[in-house]
Amino acid sequence: MSSEGVAALAEAYSREWVVEVVREHLDRARLNVRQGGRAPGARELAVEVCRQVAAMTRVSPRRVINATGVGIHTNLGRAPLSPAA
Repeated sequence: MSSEGVAALAEAYSREWVVEVVREHLDRARLNVRQGGRAPGARELAVEVCRQVAAMTRVSPRRVINATGVGIHTNLGRAPLSPAA
């Protein structure tokens, strides 16, 4: 959290959210070490956290399915509900 990049993220976004991302990376690193892998350095972890946050906050157009007419055209919108509902 004290590295420049991660500290800047904590100021720009919710600190709690950035801490959660850092913890996820630390958990993965610990698991990797337990399985015989090498331990990443603090700088390497900070770079990975910055990459993940950048990817998660990138705004870009996404393909979506416009299903607004499904309820109207199939009469699913007029299906009777049970008294319990």
